[in-house]
Amino acid sequence: MATRDVEVTLKVLGDKDVGLAVADDDTARLTLGDTYIGGGGTKDYERLVNKPQIEEVELVGNKDIEDFGVNLASDYDIAMLFK
Repeated sequence: MATRDVEVTLKVLGDKDVGLAVADDDTARLTLGDTYIGGGGTKDYERLVNKPQIEEVELVGNKDIEDFGVNLASDYDIAMLFK
């Protein structure tokens, strides 16, 4: 069975349209007027919108602690903590 993108717009009370778009990758997008309401999700993390961030670093791929601006303590720094 072939798949294709589907887009539906419904007129609701007032002057706002409700839009629902479903893509062939099983993602969905819901809008109210010009406002994005949410999506139906995805099974592929890379396709997510608004991925979580730490210190403005998007959480994608493999990250090291240095990627988040954290400096590792040296042996001297650790020893000084216990003096």
